[in-house]
Amino acid sequence: MSYSLDPLQDDCYENSSILKNKFNLKDEEKLNAMEQSLTSMLIAQAYINIPFENVDFNFYKKLHNYVFSDIYEWAGTNRKVDMSKKGTKFCPKDKIEE
Repeated sequence: MSYSLDPLQDDCYENSSILKNKFNLKDEEKLNAMEQSLTSMLIAQAYINIPFENVDFNFYKKLHNYVFSDIYEWAGTNRKVDMSKKGTKFCPKDKIEE
């Protein structure tokens, strides 16, 4: 299942709610498969290799970058759009820093 976004956002391909990505995948199923494959491995590696100490906002941004930077240019930065996935709403963009 894809992310739920406003298809007019700059972070999506034209006339779609598919996030722009480094693989230029515009097919939802292919992007989901790529994301799941890459992030599953990186999350497992993070669990083993990254000490979860001094966990703060910057730690989570670095972790997000570690997990998603192979797929998305914006990984580890503050989100500029509101989104949800599989019915779960992510923190609103204007509340992330809080």
